[in-house]
Amino acid sequence: MLFIDESGSITRSKAWKRRYFVIAIVESNNPLQVKRIFRKAKVKFLKEHTSKIYANLDYHNEIKGSEMPPKMKEFIFKELKNKTDVKLHYIIIDNHHLKDSLLDDVELCFNFVLCNYLRNLLKLNKYNNLAIKLDERNCSVRSLNSLGGYLKLDLMFQRKLIDRFDGCKYVDSTKSDLVQIADMVANTVYRSCKHDSLNGVNPQIMDRFFNDGNMYFPSWANNLNCFSHNIYELIDNSVKSR
Repeated sequence: MLFIDESGSITRSKAWKRRYFVIAIVESNNPLQVKRIFRKAKVKFLKEHTSKIYANLDYHNEIKGSEMPPKMKEFIFKELKNKTDVKLHYIIIDNHHLKDSLLDDVELCFNFVLCNYLRNLLKLNKYNNLAIKLDERNCSVRSLNSLGGYLKLDLMFQRKLIDRFDGCKYVDSTKSDLVQIADMVANTVYRSCKHDSLNGVNPQIMDRFFNDGNMYFPSWANNLNCFSHNIYELIDNSVKSR
């Protein structure tokens, strides 16, 4: 099962701060275990860290990635990677190098890029069936039926990468721990893109924990230092090792 959130927007703006749009994907076959470890990690961290920068964070409620200090995100991601089957992915869309046809239709752009990514993810990780949950505040997907139909036609019928597609569903992030984790991933990547330095907690988190296959679109335009673990390279290495 995949859980998706986003940060930024698909836009024609040429402002540097608006250049990147991030799609974060949390992958797990055991969401209940991920939920349990995520909640325990938040409690443990906040009980051990009582300084002023953590005073307004309440582990009983959703803590947005934008509110969470990097050290807290780092601890939570470490717990998740060590104690669950979770895989953390991201897609970076470069607005400054998108074709007009994609900029003219934000939903088409989202569907096209996500489908492109999932084709490659399914080459790395074989699944018989696929289900997707998205934050209901997602601004790029106007119709779940449109996204679901697009993915089902391509992944199931045309390319035969899956046997069953269980569709796309909106969820309330306050009630979905795994969408909250996706929000943390999206925020970490978005902040790293804006500053693009290898010297900082956020890019180090990306390199250390988001190592299961990521995409930059269009790939030829990528010049980010913080981008790593390219899914195309992982596929090539997987093929060579067979």
